Parts: sequence; structure tokens; C-alpha cells
Amino acid sequence: KQWYQRRVAVSVAKTDEYSRRDTVIVTGLEYKKESETFDTLSGSVADELSTSGVKVTASDFSACHRNGNRIKTVSHKGKQVKLPPTVTVRFKNSHKKDLIINNYKNSVNGKPKPARVVQSLNNHYQTLKNTMNNFV
Repeated sequence: KQWYQRRVAVSVAKTDEYSRRDTVIVTGLEYKKESETFDTLSGSVADELSTSGVKVTASDFSACHRNGNRIKTVSHKGKQVKLPPTVTVRFKNSHKKDLIINNYKNSVNGKPKPARVVQSLNNHYQTLKNTMNNFV
């Protein structure tokens, strides 16, 4: 019975990961709460992702939204840093998302860019991967 439960958990995890194959998370994108609309947000995201060398327009997205509406303040190297809410972007075409991930640079000349792009994988991806390797 325990083996079956693990198989089901792994199957659900794989399905969850597959459903995120066309999604990225953009962090550090400037946040203008009062004036931000779907059109301005998706335009800002498209402009940022286009710095990868791949032409991106808002029409490439099937969804684009902020994850929350609060700016977080964190301590980094002894300084208080304000972080805007992340943005989840789902592409209509996963091939275009793959081009972005392969070409977008999170740093320039060794210095981190204010905005960064990461794949949208499950928060417990490494644990799930280990579970899959151990029980499948």
C-alpha cells in the first residue's frame, strides 16, 4: 500500500511539473501598483524578455499576473532591499518559453540584472526529483 501511495504521489508531481512547462517567473520587475494594468504589466514583461534577443510581445502570453501585491523588504548584505511581487507568465507556445530560458541572461558583465527569469517549477522540485529517482 505504501508503495502504491508513493507511485501516485510521483505521478501527481510529474503531472504538476508538466503543466508548468510553458510558464516562467519574472522577479525584480518594477512595480507601479497604482498604474499597473494587465496591458502595462504584460508590455513590461515582453520588453524585459525581449532583451534575450528573442522578440516577445504580450500576444505571446496566455496569462500574465503578479503574485500578490505587496513589496517585501528583506535584509541583504546588511542593507534593507525592497522586492516587488514576482510575475508569473504562461506562454501560448512552450517553444518560445524554451528560447527565452536558453537566451535570457540574468546577469550582464558579471553583475545581476534587476529583473531575472526562472522556470516555474514546483517549489519542491528537488525533493520530488529525488523521490522519483528513489521509488520509480
